[in-house]
Amino acid sequence: MNFWDIFYNLCTERGLKPHPVAKELKIASGTVTQWKNGSVPNGETLIKLANYFNCSVDYLLGRSSENHNDIDFSGGGNIVHGSIVNGHSGNNSPLTINANATENSKNNTDEELLKLFHKLSFVKQAEIIVRMNEMIEEV
Repeated sequence: MNFWDIFYNLCTERGLKPHPVAKELKIASGTVTQWKNGSVPNGETLIKLANYFNCSVDYLLGRSSENHNDIDFSGGGNIVHGSIVNGHSGNNSPLTINANATENSKNNTDEELLKLFHKLSFVKQAEIIVRMNEMIEEV
């Protein structure tokens, strides 16, 4: 299912129509029309919708079949595998990716990516997730 189908279903399951939901969330009517035509919301809008429907951004994007949200995007902490973790550690070292990496160096790359990801705001994290999903679909 695409974003529009999921959004539409979430609305109708609650006896709502898409345009009034968008209006309540201060989303332009034209934006809803763009979604209907295949566009996907930006990260900030995805978070608003996830909070409104109490579902995950992954569910809205069709990446998860579970229609519930165990994550509070309203503030504090960082997202790690679906849970909130307060604070983060890390340095400002550049991320190096080696095409011939061993399993150990791949783990180090994963750790560096997570450290960088955690430094971002929730909105930027959601934007990264959306873009990564787009990149995966391009493959």
